[in-house]
Amino acid sequence: MKTKTRDLFVKVLVVALVSAAVAIGASAQTVADVDAVVQKAIDAKNIPAAGVAVVRDGKVILAKGYGAADIESATAANENTAFQIASVTKQFTAAGILLLVEDGKLKLDDTLGKYVPDAPQKWSGITIRQLLNQVSGIPNYTAGGKLVNDKVYTKAEILGLVRDVPPSFDAGTRWEYSNTNYFLLGMVIEKVSGKAYPDYMQERIFKPLGMSSTFVNTSGLKIKNAATGYNFAAGKWEKAINKLNELVKQLPENAMLYAARGDAYSALEDFEKALTDYDAVIRLEPENGKARNIRANLYRDMERNDEALADFTEAIRLEPDHAFPHVSRGMLYYLQGKTDEALKDFEIYSELAPEDYMGHNNKAFIMFQLGRYEEAEAAWRKASELEDADDYVFAGHAVALEQLQRPAEALEEYRKAVQMNRRWKNKLDHIGAEYSWTEPMLVLATHIIGRLRAAR
Repeated sequence: MKTKTRDLFVKVLVVALVSAAVAIGASAQTVADVDAVVQKAIDAKNIPAAGVAVVRDGKVILAKGYGAADIESATAANENTAFQIASVTKQFTAAGILLLVEDGKLKLDDTLGKYVPDAPQKWSGITIRQLLNQVSGIPNYTAGGKLVNDKVYTKAEILGLVRDVPPSFDAGTRWEYSNTNYFLLGMVIEKVSGKAYPDYMQERIFKPLGMSSTFVNTSGLKIKNAATGYNFAAGKWEKAINKLNELVKQLPENAMLYAARGDAYSALEDFEKALTDYDAVIRLEPENGKARNIRANLYRDMERNDEALADFTEAIRLEPDHAFPHVSRGMLYYLQGKTDEALKDFEIYSELAPEDYMGHNNKAFIMFQLGRYEEAEAAWRKASELEDADDYVFAGHAVALEQLQRPAEALEEYRKAVQMNRRWKNKLDHIGAEYSWTEPMLVLATHIIGRLRAAR
């Protein structure tokens, strides 16, 4: 997994403010005070844009965007613009560690060497508690000017920046802020949970808390309403992608730079340029399964499905435990009418990502089409236990229940679906009556295709 400039576990979250109104109960003076502070920072060229929320007594009273989310297109930032939140991420990483402590899977006084055996020997006796409290003495990899702006780094390269640097002090004797501490905690989360950091954070924190606009900013991820990244140079704001162009010219054999620029082009929906960059990544790193998966998604977005299918298959060969290529390939198989192959991929996905309702939902849909109604009902039931905000899941479950002649249970599921979307109201009115199944199943199919095309 690679990430720009800061590591995956420190500067990775993108968050959108989700209030529907700019001011909700805020006084005119409050708004004016906030406006003045933020505008001063923008005028000083400290930032091109910002999103601000004011919370009082647990309620959002002001949510507002300032500046330009994209300078070239003159797109103003608003309350829904998504920004990277940098080291605010650390509180979520700490929470992820404490959840594992609650699960009994690690202890705060366990040593780093137990979970990250590749860490330098001089760090091995440092405890999880000391990392959390910033009292480890491990040097900060972002200090000292070693980090190249806009370059991307692997985990090994991040650790390599400070591996040979002497400790700043003996662990536990003083406090000093170090991003390396939380980078290592992210590695501990992956080791103990057996999940990639983005998947763990989504499953254990973001989804349970209803944080539907917060993501780990991984390679290939598309973020709706995302602010464009800029550097301030030579008296003006310059798109970060321009800096990447310079770096690619300087280091034409660096696969990570091509990946970073490809991700930037993908975010701008310039798929041809993104594809060219990922062609370069795969030329330089032919065994890079994640790059294959990202290129497959690009092919799919460009409706080049045969090439997408080939890349998804190769990504699965290279990284068989990576879940997402299975669900993406399964959808392509389904579009080609290969329902058996699609079902197999959806089943594998639901095994690799059992807490994601999408695999169970898609599996149920295919099983229903194959006339395996009891299995479809069980899979939709599982999906509904994992996802309580998707009306199509409950409607699908109702369809299966009615086919099994369980109208009372079907009625209850339709009621849940109607609470989310009144499109299913006519099913409540005609429960148990004879009517065509074509329309609801086409709606379900369209929804699933749409959701999967949007997924990364």
